Amino acid sequence: EVPVPCDGAGGGKADGKGDSVCKVTNKLSKCMPTEKGAFTQCLLSGMPPEECIIVTVDKKCYKGTTAYSTGFGRLTWYTKCDGDEDKGGKCNTAGGMVLCKDCNCCKHKHFCSSY
Repeated sequence: EVPVPCDGAGGGKADGKGDSVCKVTNKLSKCMPTEKGAFTQCLLSGMPPEECIIVTVDKKCYKGTTAYSTGFGRLTWYTKCDGDEDKGGKCNTAGGMVLCKDCNCCKHKHFCSSY
């Protein structure tokens, strides 16, 4: 989920168009021999299906994002902040977000190591 606050006060980064861009990082599962296997590992970790991302490492290794606190690598990307991020120490709890103490940011509960 979102590892930095995106309120423009140091967490979000300007994209040159005036929008805040949030850094998103997920841990990855171990290598699986098929894309379907990586997707299954993602689901078994507790990730919602719509949040599962599969990374093709090579023709014999597929890794899926995982909700576990430890993983086998990370996947990081940037996306436009959508308003559910931390705003003054409060999170959109209606969206299932909690304020994580480890990063002082809003994430879904299963992505927080401490909240």
